[in-house]
Amino acid sequence: MGLIKALSADGNPSFATITKVLDALGYRIDIVPKAKRAAADETDSDHTVQDRPSIEPVEAAPR
Repeated sequence: MGLIKALSADGNPSFATITKVLDALGYRIDIVPKAKRAAADETDSDHTVQDRPSIEPVEAAPR
């Protein structure tokens, strides 16, 4: 499956495709255990989703 088709609205990319794209962009997916609720409330109280950097969409190069 081509990259543009896989990442399109109708695409259904495999996990391997996603990891290859992330690797090419200098990112990775880390799987970490969830913190216990009380510990998470204490350590994450100053952090929100808005504090984390967002990933901007990449425009496809013209053919």
